[in-house]
Amino acid sequence: MFSDEEWMERARGLDDLGVRVSGIISTLASEVDVTPHSIKHRVKDRNSAARKITKKRATNPTYGLESLTDVLGVRVITYFSDEVDRIAQALNDEFVVDEANSIDKRKSHEADRFGYMSLHYVLSLTPERLAMPEYRQHAGISFEVQIRSMLQHAWAEVEHDLGYKSAGDVPDMYRRKFSMLAGTLELVDQQFCALRSELGAPRAGSAPADEVPLMDEPISPASLAAYIERATMLRFNERFAHAHAVTISPSEPAALNRLVVNLNELGIRMLGDLEELLASHFEALYSLMEKRYLRARDRGETPALTVTTPLLYLMLFKISEMGAAEGRATFEKIWKSSSYEEYMKSVSSEIRKARHV
Repeated sequence: MFSDEEWMERARGLDDLGVRVSGIISTLASEVDVTPHSIKHRVKDRNSAARKITKKRATNPTYGLESLTDVLGVRVITYFSDEVDRIAQALNDEFVVDEANSIDKRKSHEADRFGYMSLHYVLSLTPERLAMPEYRQHAGISFEVQIRSMLQHAWAEVEHDLGYKSAGDVPDMYRRKFSMLAGTLELVDQQFCALRSELGAPRAGSAPADEVPLMDEPISPASLAAYIERATMLRFNERFAHAHAVTISPSEPAALNRLVVNLNELGIRMLGDLEELLASHFEALYSLMEKRYLRARDRGETPALTVTTPLLYLMLFKISEMGAAEGRATFEKIWKSSSYEEYMKSVSSEIRKARHV
């Protein structure tokens, strides 16, 4: 079928590419205000590849090693189902999508059939990224990215453990139970999204912002939303929008919820502390965000900007001030990514230069 040498050549460099792609996805997720539960990659083993080729050749005799699009696979698990599409759109903007081999399995099954599916993208690097020295060796390589919510992932894992790949495999006496369970999980997923939105909205009857000095308030989704609309934060976003003629979108409630958790993780618990940090890093932060925005625009990308984007960069400033071990642990906890060294290396020099602005 294929030799050991052919397999080694096919798999060469894929683990390195998986680390890099995972880092890119982590960055893209943060730019669209999504904090994934996890981003993991794997390189398919030789036996698994051989089994898949054998199965495919039953209907396509020409199917071979170079036909495989998932030798490298990356799995992204989100907390909420509506975040799947936001990450998918970011991937559309950053990679080349193989439409023929990509499939949204959430839409591929009939309404009366059980099954809790995920979005499968087959991607490759853009010509602009392949022009960078560190990516040149990956020209012509496709890889698969699966995106699913935690509940979708739970269903897939249980379904796999039970040994059923499709509705047709399930005995008739159990098919109704499978269908009911899948429908229940889908409803729970939707309710979690609704609950997140409700928790992110200001509570009825809460004190108006001007009744309590804003900077004396602890950071919460409601107080953070109020802070973004005034003070130094508003001045920062208005300056950036005017300078680059861009629209800065409002932040969704889910993004505010996660931002509160992440700021607390960094020891920033009061709006006054956040204001002091932002004010003291204002020009350096602006320079860093501007450089990264212009670099992405020069690559032909359209970076997504929300009112909370500066705070994502501000967190990197805070992490850069930590020791290596503490910084890595905090980075991985916030961004659910193991690409600390690679990502911080890419911004550390900019942070150092920006601080001298």
